[in-house]
Amino acid sequence: MQRYSEIMRIKFFKTIFFILILILYSKNIFSQSGVLDNIAASVNGYQKQYLQEKIYVHSDKSFYVAGEIIWFKIYNVEAASYQLLDISKVAYVEIIGKDQKPVLQAKISLKGGLGDGSFYLPFSINSGNYILRAYTNWMKNYSPDYFFEKNITIINTTKKLGLRPKTDSADYDVHFFPEGGNLVNDMGSKVGCKTVDRSGSGVDFEGIIVNQHNDTITRFHPLKFGIGNFSFTPASGDQYKAIIKTADGKLTTVDLPQPLSQGFVMQLK
Repeated sequence: MQRYSEIMRIKFFKTIFFILILILYSKNIFSQSGVLDNIAASVNGYQKQYLQEKIYVHSDKSFYVAGEIIWFKIYNVEAASYQLLDISKVAYVEIIGKDQKPVLQAKISLKGGLGDGSFYLPFSINSGNYILRAYTNWMKNYSPDYFFEKNITIINTTKKLGLRPKTDSADYDVHFFPEGGNLVNDMGSKVGCKTVDRSGSGVDFEGIIVNQHNDTITRFHPLKFGIGNFSFTPASGDQYKAIIKTADGKLTTVDLPQPLSQGFVMQLK
């Protein structure tokens, strides 16, 4: 009986000891948890106080004609992690002219750091090189260097073309090759086009064909190595020229071969 009592006493003290260990361990855990919570709160407070947004705008292209619509999508992210931010609810998008003044402005709603919008390019806009700029109200707390900017070109074919290359157009050599050898009035032809730089290497470009009234007839671009083609039917009495914009933003205007009043055209299929 005495042996049994000693055993029970030992078990009792072991149980008490185990409970005390659990209490001390739990207290330590809670204490550490509080420290971690404080650290997390400090980090969150710092991020909110010194948060830096970075905005990106993806437009459908960079070369437009008056009367078209610029479609774009906005991504607003945290500058350090590039994770989408759901803080700013509005983005401001502008098209800036050469005088550094906005010619078009829009407010775009943001949801979860994403937004989309568009600009209609009126026929009153002048031909020229512009800047597509975007920012949030929060970003105005910092330097404008943090704003998003992208170069775009707008051509108004209803006005006198004010676009000229910044340097000698001889920087690029543009050639046109009607498939049958010549263009013939009122007859459709496939026309090859090749654009090369001074070293003779093909360059990427975007081009449009306009008539003497600056009406846009067709658009074209190279398939590879600066070589491409387009279908074209010259009208009797009209004159045509091509406006070529290379990847570096330079513009070159080239007259198309003079169409014949009579003749034959050939097409290889």
